[in-house]
This record gives sequence, structure tokens and C-alpha cells, in this order.
Amino acid sequence: NDAAPLSGSVVDLENGNIMLVGSYTNISNNKSLRANGTYSVIISDAGEVLTSNIYPFGGKVKEELFGESEKKAEKGAVAFKVKRVLFDRTSKAVTICFEKDYITTTTSYSSSGGTRTTTYYHTDDIIVTRFDQNGKRDFESVIDKSFSFPNTSHYNSFSFSEYNGNYYFIFNDAK
Repeated sequence: NDAAPLSGSVVDLENGNIMLVGSYTNISNNKSLRANGTYSVIISDAGEVLTSNIYPFGGKVKEELFGESEKKAEKGAVAFKVKRVLFDRTSKAVTICFEKDYITTTTSYSSSGGTRTTTYYHTDDIIVTRFDQNGKRDFESVIDKSFSFPNTSHYNSFSFSEYNGNYYFIFNDAK
């Protein structure tokens, strides 16, 4: 297996173990470090690896990110980073949100010789993945959104919380 971690987080499971969760890339067919799926690793307080799981993007997530193209799926999803992690103390489940973010710039030229460069900060789709207390992925979904704003990255693209087993998202979207 040539999976390597891309973006991740460490969560204290409050039982002496920690869970590492995040996205991974397949190095052999993916030279641009794009995400091919998610992973979870549970490590004991003695440093022993208890479980190690790799989950390629599947089903509706794979379809939303790559359409029908297996070639695109092999290359992976670009620019997804961990943005939020939630630990449910009751179920011991870990939910992680990845968001696609990237920067573009445009330069315009006036007839009088002046230039203006604008930097745009883009925040697009969110991948939501939940792992149970044993590190098994039991939920995966995509929130299809698109948002960009010029010259500042100080906006919160989304926020989420859990209440009574339901997830609630508030997010900026221009679609």
C-alpha cells in the first residue's frame, strides 16, 4: 500500500487512546498530492497501533468529486484540507470536515498603463466523514458549494455542530 497522509488531525478518545484521522494520497499514481480517500488510525497510550484503516472515496462522494471518470478518481481530489473536527463524547465518534480551498489572482491593465492585481480566495465543496469509536468509517458525504471573495481570507467559510445525532451546517455559497 502506497497511501501517505495529506491532511489530518489527532483526537483524544478519552479512553487512553488517540485517533488520527485525515485524507490520504496514493503516491504511485498521484504525483500532485491529491486526496484519494480518508484514513483512521487508533494508537494506544503505550504507542501500539490498534487499528489502521484506509477508505477510498466511494459512492456519491466519488461521483460528486469525479463524475464518471475513473481516471480523475485515480488522480484524486485537489486542494482539500481538514477544516473542522468534532468528537462526540457520548458515542466516541469522530467527524472530520475537509474543504476545498485555493487562491487565484487576476491582473487587469488600463489603457493609461496602470495595473491592478486582485487575489481571490476560494472555498468550495466540503467532504464530511465520520468514524466510529473503532475507526470504521460509517458516514461520508459532500456538501456541494462554491464561494470566493477578493483580497481577504478572513471570512469563515462554514461552521458546523452536532445536536442529538444531527449535524447542522451554516456556510457561504454563491451557487
